[in-house]
Amino acid sequence: MVSVMNRTKWTELAEGLDRIGQNGPLASVRYLDPDVRSGKCHIDWPEFIRQGPEWYEWLDVHAIEEIHRGRLVPPALIDHEKAIEACLQAVGVPYSRVGQDFRVWGYVDSRQPPVYVSRSK
Repeated sequence: MVSVMNRTKWTELAEGLDRIGQNGPLASVRYLDPDVRSGKCHIDWPEFIRQGPEWYEWLDVHAIEEIHRGRLVPPALIDHEKAIEACLQAVGVPYSRVGQDFRVWGYVDSRQPPVYVSRSK
């Protein structure tokens, strides 16, 4: 695995995503340790940095958020795509698209690098 991010870029990214707002996008983290798992959730971005981003293989930021409103009512959908993309472009981090999600890579396999939408500055 080859590192493609550093603590400064992770911090800038977390600060940018935190500015999206209280009900900002949901995210999932894949850790380098296969025994540690993360589900789709709202991330405490300052805590995300304190935990040590050097352990993150990738971060998926989910563009569409579903808000449960009741059993008989369909969920409300919030589209964070433009805000997420603006943040990623402003920070200049390497990312790719996985379905509707934005995947920010911390580490990649040098033999099979992902196809990036954007390269870091």
